[in-house]
Amino acid sequence: MQSIYYLRFQIFFLYTWYDVEYMYLNDHAHGMKISVEDASILISVIGIVNMFGEIILGWAGDRPWINPSIVYAVCMLFCGAVIAVVPLLNSYWSLCFVAGGFGFGACLREGASGSVGCNSSQRHRNHC
Repeated sequence: MQSIYYLRFQIFFLYTWYDVEYMYLNDHAHGMKISVEDASILISVIGIVNMFGEIILGWAGDRPWINPSIVYAVCMLFCGAVIAVVPLLNSYWSLCFVAGGFGFGACLREGASGSVGCNSSQRHRNHC
């Protein structure tokens, strides 16, 4: 039962902070005097790199030597590190690089959440 509470906390924490990059990256870019068109490209960079990350990590996730829980934790930590670095950046290209890093790290949000949840829940292990 303790793993269920941990999983709920994990999901709450993830979705509380996940949208920060989407909501405030453009605002940060506008504050740096970057044009509206260039700032909107940052969100596209997140989406494009996210798509390729899903393909790459989806392929890797099918390998028997990959532990989905560890890969998921590393990607979420990477996303948090990328978000923490954003206020320190001062160029458009550094924001593009960080947006791509966030897109790659966030690609497991949809794909691995179910398998990680099933792996962490002892009670439902036979049903996943």
